[in-house]
Amino acid sequence: KKLENVGFVFSVGRDARRKLGIEFTPRKNAERYEAGPSWEEMFCQLQAYKSDNGNCNVPFDGNTALSRWVISQRKEYKRLREGKDSFLTLSRMQKLTDLGFMFRKAEPNRTWDERLDELRRFKEENGHVKPGTSLYNWIAGQRMKYKLKKEGKGTRMTDEQIQQLEELGVDLSPRQSINGRAEPKPWEYRFQQLCDYKALHGNTLVPITYPVLGEWVHRQRVYYTKMKQGKTTKSKLKPHQALKLA
Repeated sequence: KKLENVGFVFSVGRDARRKLGIEFTPRKNAERYEAGPSWEEMFCQLQAYKSDNGNCNVPFDGNTALSRWVISQRKEYKRLREGKDSFLTLSRMQKLTDLGFMFRKAEPNRTWDERLDELRRFKEENGHVKPGTSLYNWIAGQRMKYKLKKEGKGTRMTDEQIQQLEELGVDLSPRQSINGRAEPKPWEYRFQQLCDYKALHGNTLVPITYPVLGEWVHRQRVYYTKMKQGKTTKSKLKPHQALKLA
């Protein structure tokens, strides 16, 4: 009663706390609001880690500040994909991607037989062996190994593997290039590769140094800029293609 008489508030809601200058921190998200080094400081630590180790694969033990920070970046990325509030901005995503950070764990290396089984399943579902997925790069690698074997150079490709690929319908003859550049592919083919890249890496921020796809993505951005500027005659990007990319 005495407390009530002096205006004591027994239950302080969020708005009341803010008026009183009390910071409101939801209990279930408390770990997202932990005080500590700034994002930029932790990013510098990640840069140093890559300089020392050659990659951004910080161990997931949660025992170091950097490990906890890396885990939190992936959590924030997940929130972003789910349409929730996130501290992960586009500029931060770009910095992490340029550094080689992966927002999703990379798939473990698969054996040659596992890859062949994957290609078999693809053919059963699609009726051909021309995938627009990571299998495309694997097949390209098989062609390179086949070429080296025909030239009598060192390669681990066996005659049995060659037979299995040919029986499946894979053309192992080297693809012809134009002026040293990659064989031209339909726009839809490269777009599917971009979709596969996004499924693997969680974004479409393909580095320009990424084999073939990196240059293609860069060109699409150039064409899109020209389209927005009204230079439709100088843009090779069609409106329906731009809509797909958007």
